[in-house]
Amino acid sequence: MILLGIFWKKRCNFKVKLVPCPIKKVFGVRCPGCGMTRATLAILTGDFRKAYSLNPLVFIVVPLVVWGILDAIGRVVETKHTMGNNV
Repeated sequence: MILLGIFWKKRCNFKVKLVPCPIKKVFGVRCPGCGMTRATLAILTGDFRKAYSLNPLVFIVVPLVVWGILDAIGRVVETKHTMGNNV
């Protein structure tokens, strides 16, 4: 994943237009998720200090999300494999 981020940083010279946080916009305070997208992008480019400064929770949330996605994919593959054996 880090290699993908480095490739993206080197090859794609475009800025990502991020959606502003509606909670911050309405109430004027940062929510726990503020900066999560920018922090994730910073991790993908290998800038861990910037990611931490944007939102320290990124080091907990991103691995959990990746684990959840991989677990879901594994369950789908396992189900398809099991269903194929029963036919």
